[in-house]
Amino acid sequence: MKTTRKKAVDLYNTLSTFKGVYNKTFSMYLVLNNKKLIPIMQEVQDIQSSTQPTPEYLELQKKELAIVNKYAVKDENDKLVIVANGGFQIQIDKVNEYKEEKECLINNNKTIIDEYEELKSNIEKLMSEEIECDLILIPFETIPDEIGVKDLETLSEIVEDFGKIKK
Repeated sequence: MKTTRKKAVDLYNTLSTFKGVYNKTFSMYLVLNNKKLIPIMQEVQDIQSSTQPTPEYLELQKKELAIVNKYAVKDENDKLVIVANGGFQIQIDKVNEYKEEKECLINNNKTIIDEYEELKSNIEKLMSEEIECDLILIPFETIPDEIGVKDLETLSEIVEDFGKIKK
């Protein structure tokens, strides 16, 4: 069957989470498919380890965090206040200074940022490429009732006749 590396990783992670006691047939399908996914997982790990951010980019991130730390709102313990979207709130009277300093940092490090963006883009392309994956289809009737919807959705690619189930 054809799938993407990303879907293979999701499938491997889902299969690896099944720790409960399931019927022997379903458990055997899990074991056999996990073994077939291991080489793909190794390939993905190799891709990810060979595409780590450069030391220059990591240093740039530290500088950016220092700018955030300088202008962000802090709590009574001098810790950054994290807002709902996971970001930081900049002090209202310091917004322009923050923007100028961050823009200067970005403009002075365009090459480093562009190289990192290209690296991320290459990873995304590799992860979305279709690959051949010789997985064994799992008969629907062997899937235990305890399997949740999210896991079932991930498994749907390797469940025999899943697309024929009436809605």
